[in-house]
Amino acid sequence: MLCLSAVAGPSEDAGEPLVLMVLGRSYTALELGLSANASECRDLEPLTKAIIGPLFADYITENRLSVSDEELRDFCRRQLPEGELFSEVWAEWSSHGARWRERQEAVMQLTVWKLQLSLFNRYGGRVTKTPGVQPQAYDAMFAYIAERGKAGDVIFFDDHLELRFWECFRQPSAPLLSEEEGRPLLEANPAGE
Repeated sequence: MLCLSAVAGPSEDAGEPLVLMVLGRSYTALELGLSANASECRDLEPLTKAIIGPLFADYITENRLSVSDEELRDFCRRQLPEGELFSEVWAEWSSHGARWRERQEAVMQLTVWKLQLSLFNRYGGRVTKTPGVQPQAYDAMFAYIAERGKAGDVIFFDDHLELRFWECFRQPSAPLLSEEEGRPLLEANPAGE
């Protein structure tokens, strides 16, 4: 159970104290949808998203991990259904084409892949692989978030909330693989061969 009543920290709204600051943006418990009786890790998902979303977006920008047109073309070619012409499918992947959502999905998959591979190459560590989900650089994600916390980019105004965040965030959703087992999974292009 969270104890949010003892939260300290400045607040723009005197009635609602801050619980978190990420990259200079402040959050109250109300903004995050956190209740004082939150006892399950799933209750902290908005908190987790408020932390990892901006930090990972910042990492992607800082490390120039955006997806290029060439990477998208390669992804499209690898995913090309048998009997379909690349030029036709690529045209449908345009922003106004019939299959533009497939393009958005490809951008998301490639961005996540590049992020996870970059974090893994930088920090190393164990990897998780859940069926139907891209592999994640498990230990590397924590190392990066902890590093950004030490740099002052993530500030908790409630010690108990910080403890619960780390407890929940560190619960693996799949078996952990060693660095050696995980490397080939992270290095594999999400579009396949």
